[in-house]
Amino acid sequence: MRLAILTTDTLHHRYFVSALRGAVADLRVFEETDPAFRVPFPTFHPFEEERERFEAGCWFAGSPPLLSSLAETERFPSMNDRSALRAVAEARPDVIVVFGTGKLKGPLLSLCPGAFLNLHGGDPEDYRGLDTHLWAIYHGDFAALATTLHHVSPDLDAGDIVATLPLPLHRGMGLHQLRKSNTEICVRLVQEALADHDRRRRFVSRAQRRPGRYYSAMPRDLKEICVRRFARYTDTL
Repeated sequence: MRLAILTTDTLHHRYFVSALRGAVADLRVFEETDPAFRVPFPTFHPFEEERERFEAGCWFAGSPPLLSSLAETERFPSMNDRSALRAVAEARPDVIVVFGTGKLKGPLLSLCPGAFLNLHGGDPEDYRGLDTHLWAIYHGDFAALATTLHHVSPDLDAGDIVATLPLPLHRGMGLHQLRKSNTEICVRLVQEALADHDRRRRFVSRAQRRPGRYYSAMPRDLKEICVRRFARYTDTL
């Protein structure tokens, strides 16, 4: 199988690539360097620095590898650029998996009919868009902490659902640990979907029952609320 991963260069995306490279014969990475999404307010919160240290220690013994050292990698400012479309098409992937790029549109969406999938941090029937795990925590909706693998569609996070799994939580877990849990579930979702595809020669999916509310990036001050609410919740597990 030829698998193309469309992603950005972050620590958790590097782990995702490293975990999948042994599962397929041919893995190519197409990195988006400038998703071009901007908001007019601060979003960075210190827990994100703690998250980086935690993930680096858990996955890479404190020394994360370069993304390009994990798989053949091509870089583009946007995956919607003509050069990106040409590169992905020339790779002739059997399956495309999107993990963390900007919104995809145009001719790119015509590649890999029935096998162009996206990983979404949440249930898109309730939460679409950005920072959806954080928004679920902000609303006290801890049952919504899940991750979904779905088909890519022109409407954001609206494609047919292949599978959804809840995120493992444990007593005393901090918010800086949540992305690790999510990423490992992403690996499991893709591995199981690819294995099922090998058996059936297609991805079994279902239509979404309703479109979830769209959320934008979460402001820094609301992330502080999430840090406290998540800690209070996990203290009760």
